[in-house]
Amino acid sequence: MLKDLWKSAGAEGNRPIHAWPLPTKGRRGESLRTFCTSTNRNGAPITIWSPCPPCLESFNTEITEHLCDLCVKSVPATEDTEKNPPSRGSTSRMSQVTSWLFVALCGMFLFGCRLDMHVQPKYKPLDSSNFFGDGRSVRPEVPGTVAHGHLRTDELMYTGKVNGVPADLFPFPITRQVLDRGRERYNIYCSPCHDYTGSGGGLVVQRGFPPPPSYHIDRLVKAPAGHFFDVITNGYGAMYSYAARVDPQDRWAIVAYVRALQLSQHAALDNVPAQEKEQLTGQAK
Repeated sequence: MLKDLWKSAGAEGNRPIHAWPLPTKGRRGESLRTFCTSTNRNGAPITIWSPCPPCLESFNTEITEHLCDLCVKSVPATEDTEKNPPSRGSTSRMSQVTSWLFVALCGMFLFGCRLDMHVQPKYKPLDSSNFFGDGRSVRPEVPGTVAHGHLRTDELMYTGKVNGVPADLFPFPITRQVLDRGRERYNIYCSPCHDYTGSGGGLVVQRGFPPPPSYHIDRLVKAPAGHFFDVITNGYGAMYSYAARVDPQDRWAIVAYVRALQLSQHAALDNVPAQEKEQLTGQAK
């Protein structure tokens, strides 16, 4: 019925009725139906089953023959609307459902607005503190504290030296797997300057960068293994430190591969294994 009233209101160019649940009697016992019956500005009779709250309040306090403009522009009265006013029970049920939905939504918002995980009782880095006497939340380290895994008591492993002198030995056995790892790391970090053979003619050198010394000069061929480890760790000349980019194990693997490159350029036939020697001798013939 409300849909029909809405359509009829649209056809007449009027505003639809207000869906407000009302009692059947006012405070003085006057019938709301009598109060809500009036005429629009064109003189046509209209019936408003549910006036707006201001009109209802006016009716409950003082009898008036005039409605507000919003109520006057309501739908025209028809015989069907006179006989079948809007159901008050259905409106009450709708109000109850709406109320329960509102309560449910409020409960969801209340449970969803807990900030226990967002507002935690903790300090952020460099926050001030009223608890400690120095006003700092970050506490100074206890003297002698060493982070787990950073004790580094092995001088050779982490400095390439023994008793402060560069050592010509490795902290672990050199295997084929170590050499393969060293070649991989060397090609990534070292070849742009030293090229793939260690001669010092890498791509950046070909484009104007100062050339590094060749690994095959007599000075570096005779240099101890610890010297190369120290240069990779701390840098040398135009070369910056790779300590933050290459871990100690990989630095030693690179040094082992540098030794292999040096041997490849200064090896004698007696250094070749017997099987490979026969193959090289056959190729020479």
